[in-house]
Amino acid sequence: MWSRVINFLLSIGAGLSWAVVGVGIVGGLVWPLLITSSLFVFKQVDSVADGPKRVARSVFPLAVIASVFLQPRGSDSPYVSAMLVVVSLASATLRLKLHTQRLVSVNILVALVLLVGGDVVWSMADPIEGVAAQVESLRSRYPKTTPIIERDPLTNVEAGIRRTCCQPQAWSHTVWALGGSTTFGELVRDDETWPSRLQVLLGATGDWRVINLGVRGMTTRRFLRRMEVDAEVQPGDVVIAYFGVNEAASSLSSLGFVDRQLMKFQVLNAGVSWLSGRSRLTTTLLQLSGKGFPTVQSAVEREVDRNLADLAIATRRRGATLVTVLQPNLYTESTLSDYEKDLLGLYEPMLQTAVLELYPSFWAHAQRHGTALRLDEGAFRRVDSERSVYVDWAHMSARGYEVVGARVYQHVRRITDGVG
Repeated sequence: MWSRVINFLLSIGAGLSWAVVGVGIVGGLVWPLLITSSLFVFKQVDSVADGPKRVARSVFPLAVIASVFLQPRGSDSPYVSAMLVVVSLASATLRLKLHTQRLVSVNILVALVLLVGGDVVWSMADPIEGVAAQVESLRSRYPKTTPIIERDPLTNVEAGIRRTCCQPQAWSHTVWALGGSTTFGELVRDDETWPSRLQVLLGATGDWRVINLGVRGMTTRRFLRRMEVDAEVQPGDVVIAYFGVNEAASSLSSLGFVDRQLMKFQVLNAGVSWLSGRSRLTTTLLQLSGKGFPTVQSAVEREVDRNLADLAIATRRRGATLVTVLQPNLYTESTLSDYEKDLLGLYEPMLQTAVLELYPSFWAHAQRHGTALRLDEGAFRRVDSERSVYVDWAHMSARGYEVVGARVYQHVRRITDGVG
């Protein structure tokens, strides 16, 4: 009788231990809660029969191991936590109906379901989605240093193309601006996007017009298709590939299991890098696991290189010039205000790892395939010594895009001046 009662309580405890894992993923309380609960249960089961004791000692170590691989992703992942809680409670129900000897195998099955399910949800989640509400709250804490933005900026899109202001009535050549939401001009008016700023500098009555081909979320993978479908590039035109942040952010959604662990644990990453350089077996195992290279996202680096190469070939065939611009973001700034430091604190650390490790290769690809421009670190600090131009880690205020437009103009001016 008492043995069944204790087994029942331990089964519920086993399910709740997985729930603790789920809650810990969101709250960052995995280790304190699990270790405390494990020690408490071990102490309670010392005088219990061997069967329930084996249950407890098989459940909680596996829960702790799972917590290592399911590290806190941040408060923007409630769905991950909810999924784990549901599965954990279901596992407790299953344990009540199974014989004690099967509990270990069921526990392992639950662990696999959690790991695979978490991996699937991870691949579907946006690493920066869900931060918007926290950004709004942060702005209220720094009223004097946050960027000035318009709540509902005027946005005109015709045939899938954002309107660019001040275009000339007649023109000889066109600048085609490819990019994501930072080119499209998220959170700013039509006349405040950097393509519009570039158009103003080129002149409303000159020989050049600017077309904004920016699309929210677009990466270099779609640049060529966008140009072929929506642009009529002519000899003498200029094609601008404005890239960087979307490629770095999207790399997180395609991370494999091994990649994810190496990104979280820098000591482990360094150790694997050292070992792979001295052991062919280690390199082979990494390749079989889908890693292949003990640094962040070599596959993304190769893809960006290939995408820019294809775009460069297509641009040259049309007699145009490709300008590659590696866009700025808060992670590339050398000095940060208190607001900007707190702003970056809202995003998961893996995003910073991806940006800092991928950007050097992005810059090398930009130089290889086009007339490259990398906006100087700290350039936007000089815009306003007090107020930031960063709305989030990548998007800017109107003043920030004004600087981008000016820098791009200085870079392409040598090309436009040389075209008759």
